[in-house]
Amino acid sequence: MPYYLSKQPDQDAVAQKAGWTELAKYVRSLSAYKNPITIHPSSSARTTVEDPAVLDFDMLQTGHSDRESIPGTVAAVTRSYAAAAGDAGGEWRGFCYEGIQEASRQEVQRFMFWRAC
Repeated sequence: MPYYLSKQPDQDAVAQKAGWTELAKYVRSLSAYKNPITIHPSSSARTTVEDPAVLDFDMLQTGHSDRESIPGTVAAVTRSYAAAAGDAGGEWRGFCYEGIQEASRQEVQRFMFWRAC
């Protein structure tokens, strides 16, 4: 995600995608134990890089608004699995951190877990 005060956000986004792609490749080259690689994104890790194959799974950032984030989360998870073309490597992480802003408690976490299964 380009800096919000950037005078050239479109150009910055292109450069950042290239940079994150190269960084993921570099981290993979260093990983003797083949640790899974992803990126903490502003929305979807797959859309943060030029080549999604450099990642092992898609991390999604889907909102922090308790139950109001549920529809967008379901849509993002659906898009992520569709982009993975049925590959079990796609998954979501980080739906409303539990307890953020005194909301998103265990019932919301459980609902989203079971909805995503």
